Amino acid sequence: MKNWKCVNCNTTIYKCEYDKGDNYEEDLRYFAVYHNDTDLLGKIYPATIEDTQECISALDNHECPICSGWEDGLGNKCNLFGWGDEHIRKIAMLTEKPNWEDDTKEEYYINYNTGGGNFYYEGTLKEAMEAAEEGIAFTGCSISVELNDWEVATLPWYNVAARDGSIVTAGYGDFGHYGEWQLD
Repeated sequence: MKNWKCVNCNTTIYKCEYDKGDNYEEDLRYFAVYHNDTDLLGKIYPATIEDTQECISALDNHECPICSGWEDGLGNKCNLFGWGDEHIRKIAMLTEKPNWEDDTKEEYYINYNTGGGNFYYEGTLKEAMEAAEEGIAFTGCSISVELNDWEVATLPWYNVAARDGSIVTAGYGDFGHYGEWQLD
């Protein structure tokens, strides 16, 4: 199964085939978009074979449904929060979205998305984000703070030098930088 990866938002896009049925068209495909290779964000449903080929061409040219603001073919905008049925499922899992200013102490999971160095931190969201920054390194991966298996804050990694005026949490010259924290 062909796939594409976006290093900016840490998503993987898989080209999938429909089940062969009465109205099966050989070249018509849909695309499943995953975050961190495990969390299904949603699916993209091109209406025609031509639309499918346009999606493949755009993905081959390093476009990303999230970063480029695609729609899923059903009127839903693609984003890191999810869309369609997956979006509804995730909202149902959350009882209340954490807040940067909230003094509630929770057990957060700091995920460097490298396979190592991750840890649990008990405190406020702001404290957890500060704890994540203490372990920051040049990895080429965004850092996430998670609560109950849900990303609540992301420190995005960009594979380019920061532009003048950009908010930079940590920079590595022309090799890339961590931007500003985003509450998910």
